[in-house]
Amino acid sequence: MSIEYKTEPEVKLSSQEERIEDLYGKQEPQQPATTPAQAEQDYGYEPNPEPQIGSPYSLDSGSTNDQMYGAESKVALSTETDLTLIYDNPQDQTALRANLGYIGHESGASQEDIHDMVSHVNEVLLTGEIPSQQDAMQTLYQEHGASLQQKLDDARTLVSSFPDLAAWLDQTGIGNSPVLINRFIDLTANNRSQARLQKLRTKS
Repeated sequence: MSIEYKTEPEVKLSSQEERIEDLYGKQEPQQPATTPAQAEQDYGYEPNPEPQIGSPYSLDSGSTNDQMYGAESKVALSTETDLTLIYDNPQDQTALRANLGYIGHESGASQEDIHDMVSHVNEVLLTGEIPSQQDAMQTLYQEHGASLQQKLDDARTLVSSFPDLAAWLDQTGIGNSPVLINRFIDLTANNRSQARLQKLRTKS
């Protein structure tokens, strides 16, 4: 079985066209400029892809992952963690859940740590029993003694690196809770928080 190959009909050039071709070579017809939108449609790529967004609290600019501690960017909160007393709006609750997950990852807090903190916050919101700063410091000094100042400095530095959390604790007064302050003091002892504190102090 033979295969026939069709050839293009020969196009006769005028003498002027032959002269131009002899001097400059065969001229290919110019293609219209391809726009980025056309390129994306024709070739399936995005000329300017959106950058990936990782933890909003990461101290490593341009990095979507925490290279020191692995690829996970959020701690998954327990389904038992109730955020309805903090926010009524389901959208706000979803945003808070994500932010607490990011904060947990960046500070080394576990799912259980976050759950216990939120449970304490809920208790304070229900009872309205928020101690004054003076009473809180008195309680903490009885527990920590002379080492309290250094521990408080570390806890304040850690919390202030999460601006929205720090602002909320100040606005509500819940940041005066000795129970919560002790939780933050405990967090500053873990390796991830220690690394974060070191980076914060290097940047300042």
